[in-house]
Amino acid sequence: MTAGAAATAPACARIRGNDYTALAPPALGSWTPSLTVSVVVPAYNGQRKLDLVLAGLAAQTYPAELIEVVVVDNGSDPPLRLGPIRPELTRLITCESPGRPSARNAGLAAATGDVIHWLDSDVVPARQAVEAHMRWHHLAPYLVVASYLRFTSAEPPAPEVVAETADLAALFEPAEPHQWLIDLLERTGGLVEDPHRAFSLHVGGATSVNARLLRRTGPMDVDLVLGQDTELGYRLAQAGAVFVPDPEAVGYHLGPSMRMRDKAPIDRVSHAFIADRIPSYRWLRSHPGRSWKVPYVQVTVEADAGYDAVRATVDAVLAGTIPDVAVEIIGPWDTLVPERRAPSPTPISIWC
Repeated sequence: MTAGAAATAPACARIRGNDYTALAPPALGSWTPSLTVSVVVPAYNGQRKLDLVLAGLAAQTYPAELIEVVVVDNGSDPPLRLGPIRPELTRLITCESPGRPSARNAGLAAATGDVIHWLDSDVVPARQAVEAHMRWHHLAPYLVVASYLRFTSAEPPAPEVVAETADLAALFEPAEPHQWLIDLLERTGGLVEDPHRAFSLHVGGATSVNARLLRRTGPMDVDLVLGQDTELGYRLAQAGAVFVPDPEAVGYHLGPSMRMRDKAPIDRVSHAFIADRIPSYRWLRSHPGRSWKVPYVQVTVEADAGYDAVRATVDAVLAGTIPDVAVEIIGPWDTLVPERRAPSPTPISIWC
């Protein structure tokens, strides 16, 4: 990367909804970065693909001293190893709890960067992918940036070839685009026209998040079998995140995705879990009388208004036309302890 001006957000920039076009990222190679990034790579077996991913990370245009890579071996047999071609600041840790969310959470706990960059162990980033992500994060601390994935069926080259090739398209094209992402962007005007669906962009294959925002939101839900990325994206949106798709951040997925191979059964499982946790997906909540883990409406009522007023408010909310609602009553409940007390504030005389 050539030396240039530091990336700075316009002093008057204000983002409404998910309109990230209010920000103007610098051209690749024309700015001076300062933030560190931790690339978290959960992996289960697949040593050959992991070697290619690390080789791709070793050739990034983003400064090597600002890139930390945390590879999380999630119970591989034989155990994974770090190949000779990798970024200098690369570590290998293990996570005994099975499942991608557990592995990602272990990597998150070990990461030290200002930004967390999720990267699957079968996605080889193009030369400028990390830089493309990071130029946005220098503009605002509440952004979630996603790469454009391309799915390649090309024969995997040797790691040294990946590290030495200037344009990975020469190795992996022709490739298929991430059609789901393309369709989402077309339906939502690049996520700008429908901000309520923007959180769907958060997929773990190649997505980056400000570390402080991510830790405030919380880690991935290990109880989910599928859809952990989307569920975390929803919580990030609730915390105020803005979601940015960057076409200059490209990643080559080695082979088809799991959803491309078995879409119907995967949707059947993921929809069952996602419906319970993401109220924005209203079409998945067709049962009129069912209660959900995360309600569509959460109503908070303070108890200091008195019994009659609080009861009237709660009764009115629960009698509304939206059944997917939960009520939380806030009061000094932790100060109440079991004790002997009269049921009435005035003495009651009992005559026999």
